[in-house]
Order: sequence, then C-alpha cells, then structure tokens
Amino acid sequence: MLTKSQLMSWRQCPKRLWLETHGDPAPPTDSSKLQRGETVGRMARVVFGDGDAVTIDRRSAGRRSALDQTATEMASLGRTLFEAAFGDDDLAAYADVVRPAADGWELLEVKDAGSVKTHHLDDVAIQAAAAQRSGFAPKRICITHVDTDWTYPGGDDYRGLFAIAEVTDDVGALVASVGDWVAEAKATIALPTAPARPTGPHCDTPYPCAFYEACAAQDPTATHPIQWLPGALSKAAKELVEAGAREMEDLPDEVLNETQSRVKAQTLAGVARFDEAEAAADVADWTAPLHFLDFETANPVVPLWAGTRPYAQIPFQFSLHLLEADGTLAHTECLLTDGNDPSRRFAEALIAACRSEGAVVVYNAGFERGRIKDLAQRYEALAPQLEAIAARLVDLQPVAKARYYHPDQRGSWSIKKVLPCLVPELRYDLLDGVKEGGMAIEAYLKLIHPNCSPERKATLEAQLRRYCHLDTLAMVALWARFAANRAVLSAALNAAPRP
Repeated sequence: MLTKSQLMSWRQCPKRLWLETHGDPAPPTDSSKLQRGETVGRMARVVFGDGDAVTIDRRSAGRRSALDQTATEMASLGRTLFEAAFGDDDLAAYADVVRPAADGWELLEVKDAGSVKTHHLDDVAIQAAAAQRSGFAPKRICITHVDTDWTYPGGDDYRGLFAIAEVTDDVGALVASVGDWVAEAKATIALPTAPARPTGPHCDTPYPCAFYEACAAQDPTATHPIQWLPGALSKAAKELVEAGAREMEDLPDEVLNETQSRVKAQTLAGVARFDEAEAAADVADWTAPLHFLDFETANPVVPLWAGTRPYAQIPFQFSLHLLEADGTLAHTECLLTDGNDPSRRFAEALIAACRSEGAVVVYNAGFERGRIKDLAQRYEALAPQLEAIAARLVDLQPVAKARYYHPDQRGSWSIKKVLPCLVPELRYDLLDGVKEGGMAIEAYLKLIHPNCSPERKATLEAQLRRYCHLDTLAMVALWARFAANRAVLSAALNAAPRP
C-alpha cells in the first residue's frame, strides 16, 4: 500500500521513492518547515472547527479503525472531519479537512504557502482519488492556503488567516491519472536497485530532497560544475545541460551572460580577481560617519501581533558599527525579546542609532530598505525619519559583485561566501549556536515562547547578539578592504571571534 507522501515522492523523482523505501534512512528534513506546517495545521482546526468537529485519530486507533470511523461520520452527513481517512489496499490518504456543504461534501487540503502551487494540485488529486476509492466523491475540491494580504486584528481572531481556492475542475484529469501513478510507483519500489537518475533541478522541486548528497556523490565528478554559475541559465545553455554538459567549459560564452562568463573565466583560471582601484573609487564618496547596519527579522506564518500579516518580515534585532571620520569604531545594538511586537521600539531605536547624517552601509540594500519602508507605513509619526534613513542607504554587495570574485565563492556573492575569501580572519564557524539567518529566526521564536526557560533564553540571546555583531563587523572589514584602509581593517579584526 502506498501513502500520499510516497506517491508525491515518486512524482518528484522515482529514485527518491525507491531510496525512501529501500535505502538508508534519510537525513532529517528541515525542522522549521515541519514546524510551520504543523502550526498551520493546528490553526486550520481552529478556523474550520466548531463544537461538533471530529478529529480522526489514526495514530492510536490504526488505519482500519480510522477508515471505519470516517465512513460512519460521513454517513451522518453532519460534522466537519479533520484527518479523514480514505483509500483501499493500494493507496492511503488523510484529508486535512472534510466538511459538509449544501450539495454534498467539500475536501480541503491545507497548505502553508501563500498561494496555490502546481504541485498542490497533484497532492489534492491524490486525496480525491483516495476518497473515491472509499466510495466518496467530493462535490468540491479545494486548496486552502494562507492569505498573505490578511492583517491579524489581534485577540486570537484568526478567521481570516486562510483563503480557499476551488480546484475541482483543475484536478479532474489528475484524479483520473492517480491509478496509473500508483501502478508505476509500485513498479518502482519493486525494482531490485534504485532507478538511475542524475541530480538536477528536480532535486529541489517542489521540495529539497534529503538524499541529494548521496545521489550527487554518484554523479560523474565535475571539476568546475555548471551549478556554480550564478543566476538562471539561458535557453541555449539549458539545452546543452540537457544534452549532457556538466562542466563550465562545456558552455561557450555565447550562451552565458556577462557575469556568468566572468565567473567561468576566473574559475577555470583558478585565481581571484580584485579590481582594487575601482572598488576604492566606488566607496570613496560614501559620507562619513559610516553606519554599518544589519537587521534580523522573523516571519511567522501565523501572525503573532495585531497589525501584522502572515509571513511579514518583523524586525526584532539590529547591529550597528559606527565608523567616525577619525577612524573611531564603536558598536551599538538592539534586541527585543519580551514577546511583544518589537516593531515600533525597533524603529525608534534604529532612528536613534542612525542619527541624522552619514551613509548607512548595508549588504543587499533591498532587504533593509524594504523593512524600513514597512515600518514607515505602519508608524506615520516616525515615517519622515525612517524614510530619511532609507535614503541614506548604500550597498556593499554591488561593489563586491562588480569588483571581486574568488573561485571559492562558487557563483555566490553572499557575505558568507565573500568574507572567507577576502577577509579569512573573520569566521562564522567560530560562533556558538546561531550562525546564519534561518537559525536566528528559529532562536528568536524559541526564546519569546512562554515556555522558554530563563537560562535557555539567556543563551539564545547571547548567540543572537554575537551573530548579528559579526554580520556588521564583516561589513566593516569588507569596506576596509575595498577602501584599502588598513587601520579600520585592523580594528575590525581585533574585535573578531577567537578560536
């Protein structure tokens, strides 16, 4: 018998299904994504439930009992069901929500996305096909997704959290194909060895595969993989890849853009390129004092604070290194962890820290500028000062992208790729706990949870402070390299984490 999850694995890649069935246990999946899905599932029960709603508990009662309970409940035509069990000896699926409608039953598949995705149709088609195998034909088939335009009014009123998109007509042909999918998936499982398939875009579409590293190790070894080229490939380049090209040198410059051609040239040459004079000219007119600024934000799928939307980026921390005209370097920071909406207090602290003059240096200005403008929209009284800060932003990333490349960057100009090449003395791997943005979000959401112990909260706060401090220290060091300012570089290195 196949489950819906197994059939979705087969739809993504037959080799993935075979490995899930016969291979070594897969590495743990993304815990934050799992938690997000569980959170959305719990909220769906709140929003779509009522006093009579029933949850079918297959985990304690078993699948056969869950099937019988589902059939009994649906025969009464009265109550909303969560985790309704459907299927037969070949296929098992559990519907997030099944509820009575005026003309029959409505099947709702709940997703933690902000819109309907193509693979969601496969998912709900399998649900509907399993329901048909149980003798139930839903009148309406729907994808329920998070409504990212909805603003949480507070007071635990989450009635507007979800949008419902009917896809009954869209999945009709897919439902009819599920029987063939089941047969082919079972044939895949029956193979004595895993089906051959090289790694490719399917490894991350629609979901990252936990077996990627194991599969990649079986691919023909590429010295300079095409995957190291930045950005999307042209149609002509993709055709060459589909024909078997794996090395950068297999792609002529005519099918690459200017940046890709430059990365290819530097990678094949095996040397770094640093246009030092041009980099110095790029940053020469940035007005002192320089404010090196970095934000940390949380984007909970279920809003925590009134006036915020699902997935909205809510800033809760910043680090700022201030470089005065005389070379003096000082640090200030803001970290708000009492569990209340940090937005206004963050905005007020940011205004005070950035003062009224001097360039505000960031890395990838689009992110910080977007968050500042979000705050300006929410707080009209602070908008002029926030807009003034946004107008002073200058960006280190375009300077790095135009003037520097090392083959070890592997096509990326993220600060965590550039820094080890240009300033290897500054190391994120020396940090304890939080070492990247995703970990910062997880740490923040944990420490503001009411059940977080004071000891654990103090540990997470310290980790967040060290991480954000290093982000802006890294910007100071990169600026110093671009500006050829040895004194400032020395000051930054003196404040670096130690082994």
